[in-house]
Parts: sequence; structure tokens; C-alpha cells
Amino acid sequence: MPWKGNSTVAVFPAYEFKRFDASIPLLKGHNGAITDCAFSPFCDPLLATSAEDGLVKFWVVPEGGYSEHVKECDGELSGHSKKVLGI
Repeated sequence: MPWKGNSTVAVFPAYEFKRFDASIPLLKGHNGAITDCAFSPFCDPLLATSAEDGLVKFWVVPEGGYSEHVKECDGELSGHSKKVLGI
């Protein structure tokens, strides 16, 4: 889900009910506000994010989730001259 930061996404297990704190690992690869994010219906660990920076980034979530902040994505689509509103 898009997180507090303007260009960050938090990925966490949906079945763990707990309070979120400052230590939750974040994906920080965009330079603009996140406009959309979605998991692939064909490859469970593949997450795509789009943002106002004109990029679509792909993240392969490791089994067990992330343990620290991540700044480098696993793949990227570029070429848009304006913001990308959806995936």
C-alpha cells in the first residue's frame, strides 16, 4: 500500500494483525507520489508500482517478506513523459 512518504510503498502480510511502527520495511524507489500498485495475478511475489515520476517499477517480494528498506527495484519501465496513473 502507498505509505506516508510521498514516494514509498509498504509491503506487509495481510494476515498479521499488529500496530505499524517506524521499523516497517518500505520500498523507496520512486521520485514521485505513488499512483497505483498491484500484485501480479500470475506470479504471486511480483509487485508493480506506478508513480508521478513516469515510471512503472517491478519488485519481487522475497519469501517471508522484506526485512529492511529497499531502494533498488528488480525491473523498470520508462519512457512516459508524464505521470503514470495506473498499472
